[in-house]
Amino acid sequence: QIQALGEEEPAEYSSEEDEDVSEEGVEGADGLDDCEQDGENAGAAGAGGAGAGGQAGAAPAGTRKRVRRRRKRDRLSLVVVGHVDAGKSTLLGQLLLRLGHVHQRQITKFEREARDQGKASFYLAWVMDEGTEERAHGVTMDIGQKHIKTPTKDITLLDAPGHQDFIPKMISGACQADVA
Repeated sequence: QIQALGEEEPAEYSSEEDEDVSEEGVEGADGLDDCEQDGENAGAAGAGGAGAGGQAGAAPAGTRKRVRRRRKRDRLSLVVVGHVDAGKSTLLGQLLLRLGHVHQRQITKFEREARDQGKASFYLAWVMDEGTEERAHGVTMDIGQKHIKTPTKDITLLDAPGHQDFIPKMISGACQADVA
């Protein structure tokens, strides 16, 4: 499942993961955000009271801590380039629709508005081409950008202009990308 940045993450793909670890596993561990003790004796041990074995501050035997760990997510920036009217924006619009990042009601609105402007086949491109001038002329004039998340990656999709008048903007978009 892929998800747009800024939206809440589904529980199964949370960037923070709870994990039970023994007391020994917590000491000196790297990448830990916070710890909290589970179990009946958590209050005494957590408050610095005598735990098992009479040591002050030691956790009772068998006590486990719930540890939050952040998963490192790779970042990827992808630019789509090609000739004018090749379907770059439409491809990205279709991809975002199929991945569930565009609501069907928004697509229906784009279909209606595109038909009213005599550009019925451009409705999916409007997912990326948000400017009124881009929509009126039917060409991408500036770099379009959308963010999505996968369980392991944060992906930035860049939609570059294809018309020769906007080559400097296409070059700018290509310079921002890891892959094309």
